[in-house]
Amino acid sequence: MTSNIGSSVVDSQHSVSQLAVCAEPLKILTSIDIYEETRLGEIVDSFVHNIQHVDVCIQNTMQIIDSQVTDIEQQLADYTQTYEAWLHITKKRRQDAENCKLDMDTLVKKITKHIVHGLHS
Repeated sequence: MTSNIGSSVVDSQHSVSQLAVCAEPLKILTSIDIYEETRLGEIVDSFVHNIQHVDVCIQNTMQIIDSQVTDIEQQLADYTQTYEAWLHITKKRRQDAENCKLDMDTLVKKITKHIVHGLHS
């Protein structure tokens, strides 16, 4: 169970790092020096195209992250429920074992008393 949760967390970390990859084209464009006015239109068009691409990339990545977070939350809820059930079962078994020991002690005392009483009769 914890292995699955750990794996899901690692997947989410990879998805979050994808956000940096999404922004990479914008970093390249913002570092371009414009010396000619004729290149300005080309760079603006490229910037607009890349901004749209980055927006789609970020939205898709955020949907993936949301889905992964929901999955992790569900896994944690399932784990918590399983753990609480295990605690309850363990407590019941412990109590049953203690009751059995007490019953055995009582039974041994009764048998011993009965044997001793039989010897004196």
